Amino acid sequence: MNSLLLTRFVDDRFVMIHNYNIIEGLGAEGIERTASTPDELADEIFNLFGIPVEISVEVFRKLGPLTDPWN
Repeated sequence: MNSLLLTRFVDDRFVMIHNYNIIEGLGAEGIERTASTPDELADEIFNLFGIPVEISVEVFRKLGPLTDPWN
């Protein structure tokens, strides 16, 4: 059972990726969307966190299927 969680807080903004869910917010307002493929998720991680796509793809390969450990 593996899960991905990336979070960034800057001033009153936040970005969180939990598995394939992407949440961006400003103050108390948030927008949620879902990446549909690992490649799309890797692109989002690069755009939002600056982590190179190649590193994300390697991590996904080693993690295997992403699941929610709280369910």
